[in-house]
Amino acid sequence: MHVAAYTTDRTKAHGIQAVVGGGKGKAKWDDWMRQSRNLKRMLGKGQGAPEKRLSYFHTGQADIIKALTRLPPTQHPLDKADNFVVDLYAVPNLVDGTADGLMVTIQGELTEKPKGEATLRSFTRSFVLAAPPAGSPSAAAGWPCVIISDQLVIRSYSGPDFFAPDSLVVKPNIALDQGQQLSMATQLAAQTGLTQAFALNCLGELGWDLEKAVAVVAQIRNQIPPEGWA
Repeated sequence: MHVAAYTTDRTKAHGIQAVVGGGKGKAKWDDWMRQSRNLKRMLGKGQGAPEKRLSYFHTGQADIIKALTRLPPTQHPLDKADNFVVDLYAVPNLVDGTADGLMVTIQGELTEKPKGEATLRSFTRSFVLAAPPAGSPSAAAGWPCVIISDQLVIRSYSGPDFFAPDSLVVKPNIALDQGQQLSMATQLAAQTGLTQAFALNCLGELGWDLEKAVAVVAQIRNQIPPEGWA
């Protein structure tokens, strides 16, 4: 973990968010929740206080590295390339409205090894990269870019099929009137336990394919937030 990988600009931030749910192995979340910015599930007294929320928002090289070293130890099966996917694209004027940046998202799996039984989890980590500031330690060390934003989401294990090519085939939108949409959403809600609003949203994203929606909800039910259930 190299401190020069992160920008020296203390206005840029790093965040950790743990999405709590079940998983393979002994799925306990306390070690993640101690640093989580999941505002609904922050541990400890005074979790709603602004100073409490801000304390989980890490800025500057030293603070970020300190936060990362407090995370539970993990192992990543890097020899299994199909278990990971990387998406990246350039964004003009992303940094301070002038400099171009690069957004990188990595999805995959890790094994958390606390004392006792190991736990398999899935993660998404999103970086914003930019050229190092002139005269900075990163520039002096020859780094081609630095991290100006780092967001980590830990969630229940979903497996590599979740982001495999063609894993979610969306049919073309079908022309349905509002009554037909509400009727289909009612059916999905009855079969899955979703709220009407979440059922409508799910069907809209899946091209109003009820059978596909039922299957997808069953696959990702541990990742649906509490407000999604009736």
